[in-house]
Amino acid sequence: MLDISNLEEYQFDDSTTAGYDTLEAQREVRKYLRIAKYEIPKLKAFVKPFQPPTKTQILKFRTTTYIGEVNHPAAPKVVLTVETQSLPLTNPELHKFLLLVGSRYDPMKKVVKMSCEKFQDRSQNFKWLSDTLDRLINEAKNDPEAVADVPLDLRHAAKNMKPKVRFPKEWNRPVEKTV
Repeated sequence: MLDISNLEEYQFDDSTTAGYDTLEAQREVRKYLRIAKYEIPKLKAFVKPFQPPTKTQILKFRTTTYIGEVNHPAAPKVVLTVETQSLPLTNPELHKFLLLVGSRYDPMKKVVKMSCEKFQDRSQNFKWLSDTLDRLINEAKNDPEAVADVPLDLRHAAKNMKPKVRFPKEWNRPVEKTV
């Protein structure tokens, strides 16, 4: 059935692979144009005015959507950021919390950043990050004085903490004047 000797001779009457790829790209563009024309106007019924986050909404989640790629390997990844001063912790509890999160703490921005891509479903990664942050906060509230004398290890942020070297303008080479 799939014997090469029984194949018909090619008559140059079919499109090339590049031609089929071009047609497929055009179909995809038309698909999104149809969505923009017919589906997006229906979303106006759900428009809400922008409300800035309140003091109790302290978590920021970031995801990435890869348009045109349904099963991109990085699509389920979720990144959580939270400012440390917005956490409901006292100073000793905050110190223990920062010890627990380790290198996920950015001392320059005073932000803790965690990411998760353990699960194929993005909502599971959201839940895992939220639960992990809750467990870290609960553990930080459990006997914070026990680790009060342990210093924070900020070596991971040392490259960002170094001052930038600026040379005085007088040290620049003089510009040669061409006559």
